[in-house]
Amino acid sequence: MTICSISIPLQQGRPVISLERDASVMFKRNAHSALTHFSGPGFHLLAWGDPAHCDQDAEIRGNCRRGLFKPYWGRSWIYVDRERNEVAGCTDRLGLFPILYCHRSSQLTVTSDRGVMLELLGDEAQINPQAMLDLLAFGQVMDEQSIMRGVTQLRASRCFHFSSDGQLQLRDFPPYRLQKVRCATLNEAVDAFVGAVDKCFQSSPRVAVSLSGGLDSRLILAAALKLGHKPVAFSYGCPDSADMRIARDIAESHGLPFFAGDMRGSDRWTSMKRIALRGGCEVPVQHGHALADETLLDQTRGFTVITGTGAETFRAFYYDRGAPGYSLMAVDRLASRLLPYARRYIREEFGKLANPVIRAFPELGGRLEARFQMMLDRYHDCETDAADLMDNVYLAERVGRMVVSGQQLLDNDYERCHPFLHPNVLETLGALPVRLRLGSLFHRKAIAKLSPSLASVDWDKTGRPLRSGLRWRERYPGLAARLGRQPCWGKASSGVFDYTAWLDLDNVEPMRASLLQEGLSEGDFKRGVDALLTDASALHVRGLNMVLGYLNSGRRSAEGGL
Repeated sequence: MTICSISIPLQQGRPVISLERDASVMFKRNAHSALTHFSGPGFHLLAWGDPAHCDQDAEIRGNCRRGLFKPYWGRSWIYVDRERNEVAGCTDRLGLFPILYCHRSSQLTVTSDRGVMLELLGDEAQINPQAMLDLLAFGQVMDEQSIMRGVTQLRASRCFHFSSDGQLQLRDFPPYRLQKVRCATLNEAVDAFVGAVDKCFQSSPRVAVSLSGGLDSRLILAAALKLGHKPVAFSYGCPDSADMRIARDIAESHGLPFFAGDMRGSDRWTSMKRIALRGGCEVPVQHGHALADETLLDQTRGFTVITGTGAETFRAFYYDRGAPGYSLMAVDRLASRLLPYARRYIREEFGKLANPVIRAFPELGGRLEARFQMMLDRYHDCETDAADLMDNVYLAERVGRMVVSGQQLLDNDYERCHPFLHPNVLETLGALPVRLRLGSLFHRKAIAKLSPSLASVDWDKTGRPLRSGLRWRERYPGLAARLGRQPCWGKASSGVFDYTAWLDLDNVEPMRASLLQEGLSEGDFKRGVDALLTDASALHVRGLNMVLGYLNSGRRSAEGGL
């Protein structure tokens, strides 16, 4: 649990730094926090992030004292220098631990947490219409804006420097790019992942794994068991869901301490408010499983959670769709010719939410297309290989903003480690042949290799033991759909929790003003909303509006504030 923030008063636009005023440098941590706080005559340095990478903190301190500001792997930092009267900071290489700042006339506020920024803004917090439209159409903000007007969320490898003369300078470092410069073997990738998981255990005495019916957490556990570690396990959802049943079976059969959260017993209004405020009103309710049950939070608070964040990069939307011929993307002579297909797959991924919005509000189609193209244009340097392009867009855009926003919900209660995003793991998994990604083949082979007993447990995608593999409709769902057969896209059973019981209200007032500011008439808005609420994306619309409602300061105050 690591949260830090710094508030610097400004006089005539220039910083006035007084380290005697301890309230200007605030942080929250537990006994095993991944936050490192260096302080000395005339300076403060806060470094936080993945505990498995905290061995870089001394280097960060030395470089900051010399005025050398740059990004590091898995560690973000904020530096306050009283001697030079300046503030600087930088996000980690992948943007997993964001920095947000708000530069107002009388104060510069910098924080690691969106919920803290919402609290510090208080009555000044307002919805950013462009960010709201991005969230509605794409499920994430597409640039460095925030749902809070006037707040910037620095992207990966981005440094800021607020100098003594009041100049705010931003500096970009070359973004991290996955490149298949060689072909890795299955054994190399498994060894790299096991090493990354071991580093997670070495970094904290209290480690937990959030189990589900999927494969990311199971692969983490397989590596842990191979190393001789037995972490605490927990899960959440309905007791009769496949995720909870499989998680419980795994924990019991392997002798793991297990905590279960039953979301059905939670007060939905209290839980939804907690999700809204912890996420700074940018994470829709249906993505807040980890915060839904307060009893589970009380039982597991303070642990370091090893997450599967980033694993999607190697089995994401374009791989699990499973169309025959995807392995051709690894053939050098075809890589550039397949780029149009890669762009189409990326467009289809972002279009899952965007297309219903464009149908509902055709007047916004051109603007949303421009936002999508702006994002895609950032990856011209990857357009030599179709698989590289898709991997890098997913890693930097989906993981770097949407997935990370959900992960930040954990930061009040847990530390988080990301072994799938360790540099050695990215390099080796990124260099695997594409055929090993189709149908989660790497995950399945690695689990069977590391822990055969875990390969005997059911997989939520099929409802059968993992070692039984995939049937053709599960391996090639795209082809099955084209042939008129029933495809198997996702889980074979019910999900973690049915949020329709919570989100049963059609209150869209929170997004109304923002859409009207975009030029829609009242009639256009009503017709469009009616269409969205009868579409498959209705749950997303309701979940987003529920959290946006808490950007209304009157509502926050009426319910007891933050």
